[in-house]
Amino acid sequence: MATLAKSAYAIEATPIEPDIHTKARMAILTSEMETIHSANTLYWRLPDEATFQARALHEFRKARLEEIRNELAQLQRVTGSSAQKISISGMFQPG
Repeated sequence: MATLAKSAYAIEATPIEPDIHTKARMAILTSEMETIHSANTLYWRLPDEATFQARALHEFRKARLEEIRNELAQLQRVTGSSAQKISISGMFQPG
């Protein structure tokens, strides 16, 4: 633990332990992210002349991934959690 002040009234800086609801939300978001990644992988395998609907769904998934990434980052900031750092690089484009 890091001490913020040296005195009789020293304050310890400790990450907040995520509650069960926060952990569950992070797990749900991670699962949704993996599902979207699987759908994107199938999309990337389509011929170059993908339908309008396929392109629109892909754009929707890209936007949803960004929302998920932002929510996970916020949850990690609030809890100080580094145990579930999530990287989504490569989930937008085939890699």
